[in-house]
Amino acid sequence: MLADDAACNARNKFPGCVYSSSAKTLDLYGDNIEVDYRGYEVTVENFLRVLTGRVDPSVPRSKRLLTDDRSNVFIYMTGHGGNEFLKFQDNEEISAFDIADAVAQMWEKKRYNELFFMIDTCQANTMYSKFYSPNVLATGSSVIHENSYSYENDRDIGVAVIDTYTHYILEYMEGINKTSQATMQDLFDTYDPVKINSHPGVREDLFPRSLRNTLVTDFFGGVVQAEVLLPPVSNLDAPPPHIRAYTPSEADIISGASAADGLPETQVLRADGWRGPYYDGLSPVASVAAPQDRPIGEARLSLLKRKQELEKELRSVLTLLNAGVPIHTLPVELLAEIFKATQPELGREDGAAQPWLGYLLVCRYWFTVGATTPMLWNYLYAKPSLNYLRTCLARSKDVKIDVVVPDVPRMVPEVMFYILPHLHRVRSLMLGTVSAANSPHLKRFLQETMPALELFSAVLGIGMLHSNMIEFTPERFPKLVNVSVDGIYLVKTAAFRRLKVLQIYGQIELFPVMTTDTLTDLLRELTSIEELRIYHMICYRDDPAIPRPTPTARVILPSLRTLTLRNFGSPVTEHVLSVISIPPSSTVHIYALADIQPGGGVAPFSAGGTRSLLPADRTGLPILSSATEVFIDSTGASERGHVVKLSGPPTPAGRGCLKLVRELHLEEYLDHLRAHPLPPDLTDVCRDAPIQAMRIEVEAESCERVSWRDALAPFVALRELAVFGEEGRLRGQGFTDYGGGGPSAAPVFSGLDPDAAPVDTPVEARLVLPELRKLRVEGFSAMDGALLPTVMNFLERRRAALGRPKALEILSLKLGGQRRPQFSLQLREMYTQALSEYVDVLTFETWKSGR
Repeated sequence: MLADDAACNARNKFPGCVYSSSAKTLDLYGDNIEVDYRGYEVTVENFLRVLTGRVDPSVPRSKRLLTDDRSNVFIYMTGHGGNEFLKFQDNEEISAFDIADAVAQMWEKKRYNELFFMIDTCQANTMYSKFYSPNVLATGSSVIHENSYSYENDRDIGVAVIDTYTHYILEYMEGINKTSQATMQDLFDTYDPVKINSHPGVREDLFPRSLRNTLVTDFFGGVVQAEVLLPPVSNLDAPPPHIRAYTPSEADIISGASAADGLPETQVLRADGWRGPYYDGLSPVASVAAPQDRPIGEARLSLLKRKQELEKELRSVLTLLNAGVPIHTLPVELLAEIFKATQPELGREDGAAQPWLGYLLVCRYWFTVGATTPMLWNYLYAKPSLNYLRTCLARSKDVKIDVVVPDVPRMVPEVMFYILPHLHRVRSLMLGTVSAANSPHLKRFLQETMPALELFSAVLGIGMLHSNMIEFTPERFPKLVNVSVDGIYLVKTAAFRRLKVLQIYGQIELFPVMTTDTLTDLLRELTSIEELRIYHMICYRDDPAIPRPTPTARVILPSLRTLTLRNFGSPVTEHVLSVISIPPSSTVHIYALADIQPGGGVAPFSAGGTRSLLPADRTGLPILSSATEVFIDSTGASERGHVVKLSGPPTPAGRGCLKLVRELHLEEYLDHLRAHPLPPDLTDVCRDAPIQAMRIEVEAESCERVSWRDALAPFVALRELAVFGEEGRLRGQGFTDYGGGGPSAAPVFSGLDPDAAPVDTPVEARLVLPELRKLRVEGFSAMDGALLPTVMNFLERRRAALGRPKALEILSLKLGGQRRPQFSLQLREMYTQALSEYVDVLTFETWKSGR
């Protein structure tokens, strides 16, 4: 009988273990301990019924004391006690009279031959003072009015692990085996009140034999150790009297393993044909009996040759395995940790999933360690069948489990059925797609309490809104921190205040999932959120007839690290950004499909552009006023739309980032690109930020249609500018196909030329980018004869406007469109001679068209 409160207590850092000392050298709760009564079954009534045999007929034999008049019985008791009583579970007590009467009934019913009673508690000796039955030997840890003390504390778990009296008894018993001749008197002679800190007692007046003639093994000799060994393999080197047909494994049983293996020869197997986890035997191969037309000696030589080849292969493997400490001599705990560290990511590989652990097939020792280590079976992947899931549920014992169901809706109800008895230890539950027919089953399933659940993920098929409603209450899900749902209506509860990750997908068919007010209330609960993702969300329009409270201040999300919004249109995105306040160190990704219908043209997109993704009040996005770097891509090379990415200055919490992506369908986007190669809304997004570095990617062909002066004039603090031209995206052609010059970078330099300003521009405003130090232009044609004069004029007039010796610190040009190396050298020399006086550092490179 064990209360199990120590081994299974949630505060025990070593679940399922009770060590005899802080050194953790001996587990008193090992696999060889059989517990018949545990937890609430450990009561005074059950204890007395077990002793006396007065149990209900329905009680199984495993819970009965099946002894007779030839049995020696040992009773050990420990816990909190006092004068003639011992506590049970801190709920009830058993007295010395109760035990004495129970032992008397045992004697009357011939349920023992001799009985040895041992107790470790305060005033323990008073518990055997009322015995009156014959053939009883008793001992205790302390006399009346004397306490029993703990031996030592374990700082890892913060409690005492063993009492002093029991510690020294156990220390003595560790030196006893089944053949020991030590007597009970020898045991009692080891009692030392100084070491034990109390005065142990012995009562022998009811015991007929002399203690010097009573062996310790008379009461402690019932320990039987069983070890399963493989059947011995005959030595193939010895001449056999005859050879008979048999069916071993496909690779045969190998004998003569390397000494470094650390196992008997018969323990080393190659079991490539095994099937897990239920091995019905090794797969048969063809008979090795000698054919009638081959002599016995020839068959024997063939077998020996094959044996040597297999031994050589095995030794090469063992050399790798046993390069340091031989793998088979490692402690079980360390070997299990190695298995865990090298365990593959089950169920994530392409093709048919085969989650069975490969090291189960190496040898019997590895199979035993692997099959009996619960932490290796805590990832339950329900594919290709449920066999693996059922096996994991059995072998994972009491550890927390992670359940993953692939995108196979038919498997979800079966998985829920199997894990229902294990809900108390489910740590993560990823259900894949749940069909509309199974939605009510999931809803009922989530009404159960899951005290260990930290992550929940599910995708619901198209159905009625209210049938997809899920409510996560803190009482049922006290540890839930990560939720990912698709097509599910979430009900606001206090549990959302603990969420660290929330991912919401709207219905694929664009059906609204919740109202705007509901979304607002949900966002206001996410005070601890770290990652928030909202995809394809469309909300109901709030009923204007229903009065709504006055909007309160923005919700500050101090822990937010990542925010991703990807929606059709901009209303949901604008609403989210108008409700929350995002820390400057957060990474924000905003995606939206442009509101363009077939045949509708590009006017709606041009009117709003990326501006429509942001609310009128931008105070909730501090990075818009603090960003120092910006990347602008109007080519659609990666996102098929416009991209603006801002990066903030470094902070102790990290460097913030804002990425805006306005997507278009390909045909509409190309039309828009021809009309607006660099829309003003792309630069307008970061107009209030002290941008110091900017990179712009445009279609090289459209460079001449960009108003570079208007686009760059607001950035007076800009120090680094890079302009990249994408080659021939609109036409799908290279520069050499433009009939000569190809796309020119001259419009970039002419747009920055102070003399290119309108006539009525004030003198102080004619200079664009006054703080510019580094300029890089890449991706345009080197065959343009007007480029070099345009660059020279820009640099000369800029130098004059600045009143400095140099117009720039660094000018970098990387141009293409020609294929002759000699011409490249001539171009480089020409540009170097013409431009070196205007800049501190000049780099000039060329590349071939059609990269």
